[in-house]
Amino acid sequence: MRALNPMSLSIALAVAGLAGCATSSLDMAPDAPDRPWRPQTDVAGAIVPGSSTPAASVARGDYMLPANGALAEVPPAAALDPAHAYTLPELIDLAESTNPLTRIAWNDARNAALAAGIAKAAYLPQLSAAAMGGYLAGQNALRTSLASHEAAAAALVDAAQTTYDAALDAYRHGVGSITDAMLAQNGLLAARTAYADSYSAALSAAASLALATGTVAQAQETVQR
Repeated sequence: MRALNPMSLSIALAVAGLAGCATSSLDMAPDAPDRPWRPQTDVAGAIVPGSSTPAASVARGDYMLPANGALAEVPPAAALDPAHAYTLPELIDLAESTNPLTRIAWNDARNAALAAGIAKAAYLPQLSAAAMGGYLAGQNALRTSLASHEAAAAALVDAAQTTYDAALDAYRHGVGSITDAMLAQNGLLAARTAYADSYSAALSAAASLALATGTVAQAQETVQR
């Protein structure tokens, strides 16, 4: 009988060890697909390896895991100065400081609103170039810029909608606060407002471009006459 070389023996032992680890994890899965399953859980409600509760001892329709009280904990509120009369923006800032997702959505909405103003200002040199005879290149660049900016604003609205849906779902299931849901709603409204502003800026820029194009055409007709 030929002896195994050390490399083959090491590979065989590693495969055997992995197979043993895989079978030991079966304690965290149901025994059969046609019977209720009540796994072993720790005090926090997390599934741990161990024998499951027999199907006969599980009440009809009771397939839920034990409640995890840690999931329902609400982060501590921001410290307030009782001697200071807070304005609404100040209260919103304090609430956002305890919710990173809402703060991110709010900042993204503000950035989108600022980007709309920057993009609108960027159209001016393109319109000036159109008045000097290069309006075709400016028109193509403007259309590309408008399409890109509108797509970014729409993506921001989608992200804010997802954040709001998650906050509302968490509140309905008792793992989120009404403040988080309201702040997420405000972020969604801000994103929609930024999208509307972006769309309005696009229409204004398109109208300015059309006006500049018409002016160039009239000037060319005058020169030809």
